[in-house]
Amino acid sequence: MLQFKCSNANTIIDSLKGVINSPSVHDTIKVRTLFELSNYYYLNRPDTTILICEEALSISKKINYTYGMAEGYGWIGYLLQQKGKTEKALDYYLKNLKLAESINDLNGVAVSSNNIAYVYEQQGDVKTALIYHNKSLEIHEKNKNLKGIATSYLNLGAVYDNNNEKGIALEYYQKSLKSLRELGDARGTAVALNNIGFIYDMRNEDSTALWYYNENLKIIEEIGDIHLMASGYVNIGYIHFKGGRITQAIDYYRKGLSLQEKIGNKRGIIRASNNLASALTKVGGKVEALSLLERSFKYSKELGFPRFISSSAVLLSEVYEQQGKYKSALNLFKLHIQMRDSLQNMESQKAVIQQQAKYEYEKQKAVDDAEHEKEIAIEQEAKEKQTILTYVTAGGLGLVGIFLLVVFNRLKVTRRQKNIIDKQKTEVETQKSEVELAHTQLEEKNKEITDSIQYAKRIQNAILPSNKVVKEYLQESFIYYKPKDIVAGDFYWLEHSKNKVLFAAADCTGHGVPGAMVSVVCNNGL
Repeated sequence: MLQFKCSNANTIIDSLKGVINSPSVHDTIKVRTLFELSNYYYLNRPDTTILICEEALSISKKINYTYGMAEGYGWIGYLLQQKGKTEKALDYYLKNLKLAESINDLNGVAVSSNNIAYVYEQQGDVKTALIYHNKSLEIHEKNKNLKGIATSYLNLGAVYDNNNEKGIALEYYQKSLKSLRELGDARGTAVALNNIGFIYDMRNEDSTALWYYNENLKIIEEIGDIHLMASGYVNIGYIHFKGGRITQAIDYYRKGLSLQEKIGNKRGIIRASNNLASALTKVGGKVEALSLLERSFKYSKELGFPRFISSSAVLLSEVYEQQGKYKSALNLFKLHIQMRDSLQNMESQKAVIQQQAKYEYEKQKAVDDAEHEKEIAIEQEAKEKQTILTYVTAGGLGLVGIFLLVVFNRLKVTRRQKNIIDKQKTEVETQKSEVELAHTQLEEKNKEITDSIQYAKRIQNAILPSNKVVKEYLQESFIYYKPKDIVAGDFYWLEHSKNKVLFAAADCTGHGVPGAMVSVVCNNGL
């Protein structure tokens, strides 16, 4: 999901609403406009954005607009994930993936696979997460999508990061940062800086971590991305907390928590609340800390993430113990131990799972590469055949053109003869039979010309893509082609290459047979 910034955003929003509310606008345009409007709302008004996307999804279902349905499921899944409703989000992501695959939207498949991987990773299913991350990377590599590849590097780095493979994670993050900077992707660059800072944070190289965090914050404050800003404040707060600068840490934690509450990100609220509560207990703010931890523990259970439940439970247990609520404290500490053991068991399995997933991915990638090379060879052969056919057709049309020039010349002579005969008809009635004969010859010549032009039409039709080919790649399409003089300089063209469909409707100089000859040359040029 992308954020579009504009100094006159309210004007643009009003314009988009005008398009949506116009009765004359086609439903497909209305759906796309609703998604465009979502880009202006999702950071600050996620609940409103869900309603907008649900409306777009409803219209898409009504008119059976597959692209709109896929986009709607993807948007709603993302928004539900941000609200902590991961199970529902996963359901929407899987529907999004299925529809994207059905219309061969490879970029949509890659994005959806990435989102699905993120949910599985958060649920502790690292093997499935790696499968979907690698699927996304494979598509981006085939399409030479540099931004997609850089994003996949970020995601794979995060998987290794979360599984304590910090060295490998740092390599992925740095490769991603270099690519994103070259592409001028501000938001992606900010994410990479934040992730690298986190690596140094975990290594207790606090000065280096703080530098990366501050560089990240400069960018996200400039682009106004509240999600990244909220996380950035908490990260900087943690560095100050470790350095004993509690007052500064609390200030940053409060900023981060306020933004997380504004966007309704339960995962972010849990982290910011836990950190703020820990800092508050250092300066006597136990009452506020208790309130924060109780809400954090509630959200942790709702999300069902073992890591969050463990951290919230142990912090709340400490506060209850200080208040003399020993039974509650003990129960929470037992829950913390249970979640901690569960996490440790998952950690012990992850190394084996990663190796197996890597083996399976490399094995499948070898098969896919072989199939891809075969497809390239077939496409090359088809192109060579098409080139030969085009040259033959052009040569045929050239011969027809020469023949028609001869015919046109003879037609001019015949017409001149007709004028002479008509003039003599008024003078010599006896020459009537000769005039009638001339008329008969003229009609025969005209018929010959028409037949030649009809032949030229058949040759021209040979270079046009068949309806079967067009329907294969553009299912929801039709062609209206009606030359003024049997043949014309207008033509249409279609080509499928590298998972992309290229098409054109062209108007060449001239009309009739000369225009048709030019159309063959232009077709060959495309």
